[in-house]
Amino acid sequence: MIIPRSVSTKGIIRIKKLPALGWRYSVSAKGQKRCLCPACISGGEYGDRKLLNAKLTELEKKMSKNLPASEQASVLSSISDLIGAHKVKLKSWETMVEKADLTNNDVFIALGYFLLDIGTEPSFDKLIQILKIAPDEVKADLVFSILCSKGKQGLTLLGNMVEIAEVKKKVDEYFDNFI
Repeated sequence: MIIPRSVSTKGIIRIKKLPALGWRYSVSAKGQKRCLCPACISGGEYGDRKLLNAKLTELEKKMSKNLPASEQASVLSSISDLIGAHKVKLKSWETMVEKADLTNNDVFIALGYFLLDIGTEPSFDKLIQILKIAPDEVKADLVFSILCSKGKQGLTLLGNMVEIAEVKKKVDEYFDNFI
């Protein structure tokens, strides 16, 4: 309940936990899929993990098809959201990386964030490997997130990529703001 004015501590007489309102209690929601955003699925409720895994499987199957670049970027972003918000584990991310259209900058960027969200050493190594062939603007876009994820270690892993003007600007921005 939201009260549109300030309430003093003396004004609070008792607290009661009310039942959650949402898709389960809405008549019009019957037969509709639940929203999978972090606000709607906070974790720990019955069926949450099953729903998240089903959505992840659906996205993995979609990515295994030959999709246009714009849809690939969207699917990779959706998977990243699931991984980042709900700590969902992927069964096999390597095949998705192989299917990605690396001629498109949006796919490159979505793939970079996807690999960062997986958060394992092999996925990070693959990201560095892919960045070596990426256009400079893509490198610059992802370098800030790499540094946020890995800190100073990320700088050594980036190697000579930090000599590129656009990348150097992002590295300087990172160190000015966070170190």
